[in-house]
Amino acid sequence: MVRLIPVFLIGLIWAFSGCQQKDSAVGSDIAPGLNDVFPEEKLLYPSQTATFYELATTGDSDWLYIGRAQGYESHILLKFNPYSALPDSYAIDSFAVKLWADSIIVADPTSPMQVDVSFIDEYQSWAEIGVVWGDLDTANIPPPNTSFELPGDQLSEDEFQFSLYEYDYSSQDSLIRAWEWVGSGGKSLYYNSGLYLKSDKTTEHLVRFCSAEHDSVALRPKLEMYITVFDTTDGGVDTTYADTSYIYAGADAFIVTDSAVLDPDFLYLGNAVSYRTILLFDLEGLFPAWGVGVHRAEVVLHADTTNQFQLGQITGTYNFEMSDTTWITAPETAPYELGTYQSPSYYDEETAILTLNITDIVYNWIRYPGTNNGFMIRTSAPLEDISRTAFFGTNAADSLQPHLSIIYLDNTP
Repeated sequence: MVRLIPVFLIGLIWAFSGCQQKDSAVGSDIAPGLNDVFPEEKLLYPSQTATFYELATTGDSDWLYIGRAQGYESHILLKFNPYSALPDSYAIDSFAVKLWADSIIVADPTSPMQVDVSFIDEYQSWAEIGVVWGDLDTANIPPPNTSFELPGDQLSEDEFQFSLYEYDYSSQDSLIRAWEWVGSGGKSLYYNSGLYLKSDKTTEHLVRFCSAEHDSVALRPKLEMYITVFDTTDGGVDTTYADTSYIYAGADAFIVTDSAVLDPDFLYLGNAVSYRTILLFDLEGLFPAWGVGVHRAEVVLHADTTNQFQLGQITGTYNFEMSDTTWITAPETAPYELGTYQSPSYYDEETAILTLNITDIVYNWIRYPGTNNGFMIRTSAPLEDISRTAFFGTNAADSLQPHLSIIYLDNTP
């Protein structure tokens, strides 16, 4: 029977497997060492592991996610800054916002999704780079100003539009609460906290839109502002005419949380809710500090592609050495060395294997005993999308467990 625990406790679980070791000769494809000794391989399993997560800021992502899937819940923030595109004298008649859907990540053929759109009031603010779930008081977001509907299982079109109520200077919940007229046609922004988009569904249904960072400008969120322009050339209002201003989003982000209860027998990596895994391989007493040449040291993790918590696809990882071993009891707050990451490691989707080259790190651990505090694995693009990959842990079969392969030459006399 699989024992489930809340995700925030996963970081407190570690495996005491005694760092099992297997030795073998490697062959003659590598030149022998100084004493005509051919290379050997040591295969080690981790003595301790931990998984935890941090919330990543997503303002630089190409995508915006809304809805729910496998414990994830995601909302969208949008902000437009119209003042750079408006004439000197005008009246705002109405607004419409256009979004372009990229795909339905998790479908719900039983019903469509209603997306509620609210104005964020003047007492809450957010920044595109830095905002995460919990920064806004969602309980005090004003009631929806409008809503629109997304299909349950198939996108017959990719453009979705919603209109906002007509502009009203007295409204406390308008996209731009007040343009204050200063002198002849001057204007200044009273406040602009943007829009809050949230799905009304409690069932699994997740949709992805293009963001303001998308490569195609035509697919970025856009505000259409319908205005009446006043001609004040001669000091009065001579003529009026209708016009439309098009403004692309100046800031946007998706904010996401995860309430999934994950299986502690697995290790996890992910984006947005940025799952990270820490591994410790005990090398004490296995090598002399001098005279050993490390030809290659690789860590291999096997993904469980049928795992119920698998969502999306990570593309690669970085790894960081841990500063100390406090992560054994508190992984979410333990320090790590930012300057120690290696070249990116790529996840092979066909074989479901992640291979990390940590040759330099292992060499230093051997050269300087006592410096091995373990290392953390993090995805290479934690802000890009919503994804989570489950890897087999230390309770799996030997062939599926994470392991460290060290190919070395023992040149000691």
